[in-house]
Amino acid sequence: LEKEPSGRYPPEMVNRPVTMAFEQGFASALHARHPGVRPISHTCSYAQDGCADYVLFRGHSGLQLQEAFLHPNDLPLDVPWSSSTGWGDDAQATLSDHRPLVVDFSIAAAHNKL
Repeated sequence: LEKEPSGRYPPEMVNRPVTMAFEQGFASALHARHPGVRPISHTCSYAQDGCADYVLFRGHSGLQLQEAFLHPNDLPLDVPWSSSTGWGDDAQATLSDHRPLVVDFSIAAAHNKL
């Protein structure tokens, strides 16, 4: 979550919807798989370096988070976007200011006993 003001919106206002979800027991798949990293999935007007998209989930015995990454997966999660080169060396592949968030869960079948 954004910690420093950037633009006219303070971090508390920008972060509030995600904070509310976290307070209700949701977790971010990307942040759960990569703790301690500040991922950047897209540019935005209210955060200096960029923002992250979220796939929010609640823990459950039948749901296992397998993987979460920003595509292309070979680029670091916190690499900044450049208006001249995009996210990496291949501007054709990465010029968009959005990186898709890919999340993989395994879901166990529930067995109900009568």
